[in-house]
Amino acid sequence: MALENAGSIALSRQTALRQQMDTIANNIANANTTGYKAENMVFAEYVANAGRSGDLSYVQDLAEYRDMTEGAFTATDGPLDVAIRGQGFLVVEDVDENRFYTRNGRMALNDQGQLVNTDGHRVMGDRGKITIPEDAQEIQITPDGTVSYTRTGPDGAPLNQENVVGRLQLVDFDDVQSLMRAGGSLYTAPAGGLKVATDAVIAQGMIEQSNVTPVLEMSKMIATHQAYRGTQKALDIDHQLQMNAIDKLARVA
Repeated sequence: MALENAGSIALSRQTALRQQMDTIANNIANANTTGYKAENMVFAEYVANAGRSGDLSYVQDLAEYRDMTEGAFTATDGPLDVAIRGQGFLVVEDVDENRFYTRNGRMALNDQGQLVNTDGHRVMGDRGKITIPEDAQEIQITPDGTVSYTRTGPDGAPLNQENVVGRLQLVDFDDVQSLMRAGGSLYTAPAGGLKVATDAVIAQGMIEQSNVTPVLEMSKMIATHQAYRGTQKALDIDHQLQMNAIDKLARVA
C-alpha cells in the first residue's frame, strides 16, 4: 500500500509539471504576439486521508494566473495602431457577432472601410462598428479613443473640418483573472463583471508588446523539465520495488 501511495503522489506531481510545461510553452510561443499576457500555473497541496496510512499530500492544479503588467510600447507611426496605457481592453466582434476582448491595438480597414484587428474582427466603438470613408485624410485617435479624420477639398487643399466617426469601446472587468484565453491575445469573459474602463488611455501610433520575458520562461522550462525527470526517476524506483516484491511473493507461493 505504501508503494502504491508513493506512486500516486509522484504521478500527481508529474501531471502538474506537464500542465506547467504546457503553460510555459504557450508563453514562449506568444512572446512576439502583440498585447499577449504571460500566464502561470498556481498549485496547491491536496491532503487526502488514506486510513491507516495516514494523510497523503498530493499536488493539485488550482488555477491559472495571468500577469497583467504592461508590455513595452513600440512606436509604429501607423495612424490606426494604438496601445492602451492603464487597465482596459478593446472590444472586437467576429462575423458571428461573438465578442472578444484584447489589448492588441494593431488595426486596419477592411474592404468595407470598417476598423478591424489583425484577425479581421471588427473593432467596436461605443455605438457599434467604426467606419472610415475611403477619402479620409489625417486619421486621429485621441487619448479617450475618439476616432476622427479630415479630408481634402476639390482643389486638393486640406479642409480643417474634423469628422468624428466614433469612439473606441474600452472596457475593464471586476475580476480580470476570470477572462478565458481564446487564442493569441484574444479573451472571452463570463457573464457579469464587465464595466467601462476608467483609467485606460489610448496612445496612437504605438502597440503594446507581449510582456513575456523569453529568458525567464526558458529558465522555468529547464527547471520544470529537471523536476519532471526527477519525478520520473522516483516512479521508476517505485515500479522496480513493486516488481521485486511481486517476484519474492511468487517464489514463496
